[in-house]
Amino acid sequence: MIDIERWYNIGIKTASGWIFALVEDFDDYSPIELNRFETMSAQTSTVTYGGTSGVWHQIKNTDDEDVFWEEEKDYVRAAVIGVWPPSLRVFVQYPAPVPRKGIGDIRVDAAPDAETPGWFNGMSDTPYGSPFYGPTDASFMLIPKETLIKLGFYNPEPFSVNPELNVVIKRLKVRYYNIDDDNDRRIISAIVNGKIPCKRWSPGTYPFNYPVEDKLGVPPVQIGGTK
Repeated sequence: MIDIERWYNIGIKTASGWIFALVEDFDDYSPIELNRFETMSAQTSTVTYGGTSGVWHQIKNTDDEDVFWEEEKDYVRAAVIGVWPPSLRVFVQYPAPVPRKGIGDIRVDAAPDAETPGWFNGMSDTPYGSPFYGPTDASFMLIPKETLIKLGFYNPEPFSVNPELNVVIKRLKVRYYNIDDDNDRRIISAIVNGKIPCKRWSPGTYPFNYPVEDKLGVPPVQIGGTK
C-alpha cells in the first residue's frame, strides 16, 4: 500500500523549497480502522467524529491521539487512507488550515459541497479512488515533524451513510540531505536530474509554509540551483 522501503529517497515540496531525505529504517503500523463517526446525512459535509460535530476534523484514535501527528525531527509519517462507503468524498487540509489540491479560493472553514474539487473517495479502479481495504496513492501523504492535518467529508448520496476510515501508516526513520554538504549536494543533484530514484510528493496547488531549517535542521532545496 505504501511503496517506500529502506534506502529509498523521499522528497516533500514546501513553499520555500524541497526537503529530500534518505529512508534509513521504518516501522509498519497496524492499519487503524476508525469507526468513530456518527451517521452522516444525505448530501452534506457536516459529520460528528469522536463526539465532535463539524466540517473539518483532526483524526484521533480511541486514545485521543492524532494518528497523523509526528513529534520527532528524524521521522516522517507516510500515510494512505481507505474510505468507506466508496462514494464518500474526503478532503485534506495539509497542513490545517490550508486546503489541499484544487479546492481553490474557498474559505478554509467553508463546507465542501458537490462542486468542490480536490477530493478522493473509496472507489476502485479510478485515479482518485482509495478503497477501504486497499488504500492507494490517491490519498498518499508524507508528513514531517509537527504538521497538523485535518480531514473534511462530503456525502454525495441521497441517503445517509456510516463513514469509516482505514488509515495505514509507515513511520520512516530518515536522514535529511543538507544542500550545504558537498556529498549531499551531489546526491540532491542526482535526484533532481533523475539519476537517483526518489518518491517526490507535493500537497498540491498549495505548497505549505513550513520552517524547514527550524524544524529539521537543514535548509530547503531550491530546485534549479543544484546542478
